[in-house]
Amino acid sequence: MSSTPVSLNDAVRRVVRGEDHWSTLRSWGVEVSLDADDVAVESPIKQPVIIGPVDVATGLIRWAAEPELLHDWARVVHGASGLIELDFPDEPASDRLLDLLWRITFAETLVKEDIERAARAVLHGGAEAS
Repeated sequence: MSSTPVSLNDAVRRVVRGEDHWSTLRSWGVEVSLDADDVAVESPIKQPVIIGPVDVATGLIRWAAEPELLHDWARVVHGASGLIELDFPDEPASDRLLDLLWRITFAETLVKEDIERAARAVLHGGAEAS
């Protein structure tokens, strides 16, 4: 895509933002395995990468047109404990985004309003427009 990650943390952020597919983390020594019920991560990372709502909303928009990839992406973002730590402010827009991530992780259908909500979160720095 637009640039090459310069660190493992940067590579993880690029995956969360949908700039790279999660399989690209292999080149950084990170193995992510998805099975029917679990996400397993083997990683050299010492501390998880702190991820905010703008990054998640950006990734959601990137994968929204590809439901299978969106589902796998959401499972990785939601389930890669030790690699990704979601840190969202305690506010309604962030709560809705986390709820949306959870619903996609568990294969609920994405609707147009959900995409629009994520777009507003990105455009307004994590806060939804009134």
